[in-house]
Amino acid sequence: MEENKNEQNSLESTTQESNSTNGMFCPSCGSRISEGSSFCSHCGAKLNSDKDSGMKTISEKKKHSSGIVAWLITLAVVLILLVPICSFLIPLVSVSTSDDSNSSSTSTTTQVTTSVPELTTITRGTTKETTVTTVTETTTTPATTMTTETTTKATTTTTVPTTESSPKITFATSVQNKTVEITFRDIPWGTSYADAKELLSDLDLWKLAGESYKIYSVEDITLGDYKEISFEKNDINIIGNTWNSHIDVAGYTTEDITLFFAYVPVDGVLTKTEEDSALYGARYEFKPENLSEAADDLKEKLSSLYGEPDSTKTDSDIWGNKYTYITWTGKRNTEVVMKICDSSQCSLSFYYDEIYISYVWLKGDELLQTACDTLIQNEKDAESKVYGDGSTGGL
Repeated sequence: MEENKNEQNSLESTTQESNSTNGMFCPSCGSRISEGSSFCSHCGAKLNSDKDSGMKTISEKKKHSSGIVAWLITLAVVLILLVPICSFLIPLVSVSTSDDSNSSSTSTTTQVTTSVPELTTITRGTTKETTVTTVTETTTTPATTMTTETTTKATTTTTVPTTESSPKITFATSVQNKTVEITFRDIPWGTSYADAKELLSDLDLWKLAGESYKIYSVEDITLGDYKEISFEKNDINIIGNTWNSHIDVAGYTTEDITLFFAYVPVDGVLTKTEEDSALYGARYEFKPENLSEAADDLKEKLSSLYGEPDSTKTDSDIWGNKYTYITWTGKRNTEVVMKICDSSQCSLSFYYDEIYISYVWLKGDELLQTACDTLIQNEKDAESKVYGDGSTGGL
């Protein structure tokens, strides 16, 4: 009997373990409940009498948990695959965006034009201003910070070209007082023939000097009327001609170029050397094809340098030649004169339409007179040395 009883207890125990393993649990709180209970002893929820319902609830929860785990695993796999792809695509997108930014930024270049009053040229009562164009170039660097670098270039334009064969531009700070000193190719007045020859090496200067050569006064240079001052002595000057007389000046080819020097005394003696001489005049000669157009153009270019002319005079000769003299004056007794020779009505065939532009230092006549006076005194001094020396040779 005892053996039968032990076997029954063992079976009941096995049954209970089996039931507990199969999982009778509350569908609300998930706590284990006794078989056949109507209410959960833990949360008080009403229980379904169908035993399978509890098993079904547990199974659904297991399935739901398994679904979440599977979804998380899938998400992790997707992220692992997407990270390398994104790391490859992002630089390409960045470069494309940067290129678009460059194309849009470089297509807008800012140009700013401003009127800037320049140093005033001599205008003989009229102040002129030169318009200067300032070009601003903006460059945008392709970066997320959009750094901008700006370079400004200022260009000043003048109306007369500064080529090696034209006078350099000189500006004045005062118009009314004529503060510009007019010079020939920027060579200071009083420069010796020797120095001028070196400064104008491209012209190949060669000199004419001696008693047989004409002495050119200031009026002779500018007017050419040969109303020269009567000097008592000759051989007091140097005439500088050029081997290379055909050069470009303000867009025109010169026919001839001449420079004028006076000898200057050194310690009371007229040495008559190239080093002891002083420049006081220079002249360009042109033979234009169209006289009136060339004259108007050259007048405009000279006015751009020295302002409006101070005087304009006309004249004619008995052969029908007509002359026009346009004069600009400057500081320190300087002057430039444009002489226009119209031979269209001339009765003689050897006259031509010509234009002369002459630069002079108005002190030139004084230099020549000083040279003349010095030469006379030197000759007197040389003569006085023989007084009473007893020489009778050749008598």
